[in-house]
Amino acid sequence: MKRGLTVAIANDIKGPYLKSPYNPVSNSGHEVCVWKYNGGIASLMTTDGPEKNTIQWSPDGVNFEIMSVIKDAPHAIGLNRTADNQKEPTEILRWGLTHQYKTGNCQYIRRFSSRRIIRHTALGESAE
Repeated sequence: MKRGLTVAIANDIKGPYLKSPYNPVSNSGHEVCVWKYNGGIASLMTTDGPEKNTIQWSPDGVNFEIMSVIKDAPHAIGLNRTADNQKEPTEILRWGLTHQYKTGNCQYIRRFSSRRIIRHTALGESAE
């Protein structure tokens, strides 16, 4: 199954909505979380597609650019607090709710937490 994130635009929240001619705006799209950031829209894409496990940013909500790759990103996250006054785009992802599979037929909701890694040294390399 092909997946992609598409958008529809309206002048009023009640509509009418028109599909963007630029759809799909991403080649991934299953389990996506979006939030306002830096005058535009940030998104975390997980699980499917060539852009999985990335944070992307768009100034207009249509033209997204990959800004970061996220290791072990939480799936189907739900933001449960305000994103106001963020200093960096991953700050809102410090903690929240996610689902986790216990078995193929059993899922549950759990808390996740994360931390920002500014510097990384690959295995076998020395940190200077």
